[in-house]
Amino acid sequence: MTRFLLLTDAGAFVPGGPDPRPVPAAELPALLAAHGTPPVAPSAPSAIAPTLHYAPARPAASWGPDDEVAALLPRVGEVRSGGVALFDHRGEETGVIDADEVHALLALADPVPAAEAAGRVATALGARPDRAEAILARLHALGLVGRTEPAPGPATDPTAGVADAEILRRVKTWMAGINERLRQPDPDGTTAVIPVSDEAVPFNLALGLLLAHGAAYDGGRLTATYHFLPAWLAPLSMLERRLRRRGPAVLLFSNYVWSIEANLEKARRLKEVSPDSIMIHGGPSTPKYEHDAEAFFAAHPGVDIAVRGEGEQTLVEILDALGGRLAGRGGDLSALAAVPGLTYRTPDGVVRTADRERMAELDQVPSPYRAGLFDGLPVHDAAFLTVETNRGCPYGCTFCDWGSATNSRIRKFDLQRVVDEIEWGARHGLRNLFICDANFGIFARDVEIAEAIVACKERYGVPTNVGACFAKNTTKYVAQIYSLFWHAGIAFDPIVALQSMDDEVLAAVDRSNIKVQAYDDLADHLRALGATVGTELMMGLPGSSPASFADDLQGCIDRELFATIYDTMMLPNSPMNAPEYRDRWAIEIQEERVGGTGPESTRTRIAVATATYTRDDRQRMARWRRLFRVLEDTGLLRHVTRWVRQETGTREIDICIRAGEAVAADPDRFPHLAFVVEDMARVVEPLSWRHYLDDVERLLVEELGLPPDPAMATVLQVQAALLPGPRRVVPLRVPLAHDYAAWWAARDAALRARLDWVREVPRLATFPPAEFEVSGTDGANRDMCGAGLFTSFTKFAEFDSPVMRGARTVGYLSGGGAVATEEGRGTAAGTG
Repeated sequence: MTRFLLLTDAGAFVPGGPDPRPVPAAELPALLAAHGTPPVAPSAPSAIAPTLHYAPARPAASWGPDDEVAALLPRVGEVRSGGVALFDHRGEETGVIDADEVHALLALADPVPAAEAAGRVATALGARPDRAEAILARLHALGLVGRTEPAPGPATDPTAGVADAEILRRVKTWMAGINERLRQPDPDGTTAVIPVSDEAVPFNLALGLLLAHGAAYDGGRLTATYHFLPAWLAPLSMLERRLRRRGPAVLLFSNYVWSIEANLEKARRLKEVSPDSIMIHGGPSTPKYEHDAEAFFAAHPGVDIAVRGEGEQTLVEILDALGGRLAGRGGDLSALAAVPGLTYRTPDGVVRTADRERMAELDQVPSPYRAGLFDGLPVHDAAFLTVETNRGCPYGCTFCDWGSATNSRIRKFDLQRVVDEIEWGARHGLRNLFICDANFGIFARDVEIAEAIVACKERYGVPTNVGACFAKNTTKYVAQIYSLFWHAGIAFDPIVALQSMDDEVLAAVDRSNIKVQAYDDLADHLRALGATVGTELMMGLPGSSPASFADDLQGCIDRELFATIYDTMMLPNSPMNAPEYRDRWAIEIQEERVGGTGPESTRTRIAVATATYTRDDRQRMARWRRLFRVLEDTGLLRHVTRWVRQETGTREIDICIRAGEAVAADPDRFPHLAFVVEDMARVVEPLSWRHYLDDVERLLVEELGLPPDPAMATVLQVQAALLPGPRRVVPLRVPLAHDYAAWWAARDAALRARLDWVREVPRLATFPPAEFEVSGTDGANRDMCGAGLFTSFTKFAEFDSPVMRGARTVGYLSGGGAVATEEGRGTAAGTG
């Protein structure tokens, strides 16, 4: 029987793992009417309840005519016969809402002017205005609807607060210009070369470099034969019309994990419209290994030519060899036989030419930014500038494919060119910058580049966010870059990419020349700045096992690192995908869809078994990954596990695993803990945090044999005080039986000194009574409430306190939004 109902801005759902079942509006009355779950009463007495404080509901009459209101979502309710019961943080029932009130609440998921709120409810329910007013008043009295406040952007950010209508106008203006260009006939005697870009990435550096080099090559010689058309953001329908009206063209596709599926579908459709057009595919996801390439051509008729490795010089040699002749105009792809770095289609089969040497001088390829190829593109909050300062990677990690340039010498672009490109983006108001080097911070000049970024921030107000893959085996320059960005107020993701800490795994993937000590040094530097510190791990690498994976998770806990944990993807051109490597490690591959089930998701190939782990082992590791992410990374059990570690000697990750096993064995015994472990996808209370922590306390006593003493009460109070929720009030001072902040400080000092803190630090029960102070802001709470647990940039769900893991930093792609809040004592926290 359904016990919980999850109410979100996307609708009502019955929890059920990563894919909760949506409940259509017509089914909700029957679901509630058929249910008879008895009320869930928290155990009593509890030390947790006094810890949690609330803002009183603001009278609806005080809403001004310009105020907007919205539902305070997401919420979890208990399904009762005829209704959904809702609770506050203390576990006290606040009311039961019926099916109509549920629908009304969902109708207010998006902000609406206060004067129109009742009208929206009436429309959603087909109800009279007076009944809608009564429903709205009750929802507000229950604390389920509140006034909204926009999430502010940085005051110096020129794109912050740009109205959607203005962005739409810019897009329409650009599209009109592109449409006009595509309608024009090509200059006499020329063939169009058109990049097919991803609408989500307007400043496509890879395609821009191809066009810039093609137009400038050999003094512009190719422009007598080809017309290079920068049709960025052109939708597929516009390209189809162009081919129908103007005839065949050369179309360019740059394939990455996130774009290849869409690119292949576009190529298929464009080939159907114009069979004589030539489709050239390159990029890291275009396969280079012979067997994979043949399968690629067999499966995708929209591929004529596949480019291996760097594409700029290869493209101009392709165009030169074709001489402007396409298949329907007497062209013959056999003319490409002398062009290295290709696989291409012929009537007699697929032909593979010799491999191509890498370019020695990168600056022979002009900058598309300085060439004006991206001028006029519409800028919005999510748009980002991609800059490449060098190419190549000195490491040979088998899971990686950095443009097929791993384990190779690094070549640099001219420093002034890089600085000019960064300034170009700043002048055009691009707030997000991504540096697509394999190891930014490996050279001394990278500090100069960081200084140029800071200078642009000071002069133009942007960039405000920088993403990069930082150098992995050196700390000197990376530490300086971190400091520059930190003190300039530039958000960055402070990631030290470990992948694994197991020596055998690192040797198996040819990564043993990168020392873990370098990561520890960087982490120490970041903590000294006050930043949070994260890492990346890979689950399922050759050489790994459930035991080594659990050790990796524990290694992150020991270092207080957040961890983004990826499946081991079989990138098509990585050394790991070489047939001999796959055979040596008995790698089994399965195609899976990543990124959800929506249009932005994509299929990719995942390693699901190797010589060192089975498919069942991988399922265990995947479950442990979820437990780590929910209970440790997000912070929902973080303080409890630290205390239990010292009391019992059991590692924190093993405590999380034990909790998962207890839930799996009998979910009805720990229903609220089960919701967190099995069904939570966003930070939302499982009825209430008290219900959840009562289950945790029962787990500690009944499963782990710990006495319910004042030390346990202390750690549960701290855990409760730090958790977010609608209308939580901070600052807050919590009286504790033992000084938890002092215990934590002693533990932290031992960790920094690389000591065994479990042995060196006195037990919590030996510390005297003290108050524990919780602070924070409304904005921080908005970010936590409802935040997705499995996105790369979600950090932790804890209010600020003496035991927090560092300042809240945001990933480089961030946007605004509006959230519901209620005013009250202190800071009353809303939801986002």
